Amino acid sequence: MQRFQLAVYPDDMDTCENIDRHPDTNAHQAALDVFEHLDTFNLHAIGAEDADENDSCQVPFLRFTRSACECYSKWRKNLQNRVRSGMEAPALISHLMKYKSIIPSLALIDHLVNGGTGPVTMESLNRAFKWGDYLETHARRIYNQHTEPTHPYL
Repeated sequence: MQRFQLAVYPDDMDTCENIDRHPDTNAHQAALDVFEHLDTFNLHAIGAEDADENDSCQVPFLRFTRSACECYSKWRKNLQNRVRSGMEAPALISHLMKYKSIIPSLALIDHLVNGGTGPVTMESLNRAFKWGDYLETHARRIYNQHTEPTHPYL
């Protein structure tokens, strides 16, 4: 279950409203444009660095800006302390530990989707943190079905 990092838990709605409208063609085209951009950009043109010759992966990469790197390091330390506090269920701990990689991944995606080049910015990292906060609320709801079955929406 911990591999499903983008899982969301549906809200319990009191009423249901059927909405019948045409698809948003501008949004559809914008999404297609993003996929086209991500499929065709040149790694070196966006400022990706070549991997060290000793790196077995040899995949070009982007770094965080200095401020984003410092902020991420503080966030990661806080995450480590939270999961080691003994206050979380083991399954949720396993899930939250994956955030060490999901947050930088989301920041990179945000950076590239928004046309960023060079190091991944603080702005993209902040959006990734917000995504992570949102996803954590859903993870808690999902895991609470198992750990607190009488309180599924905690």
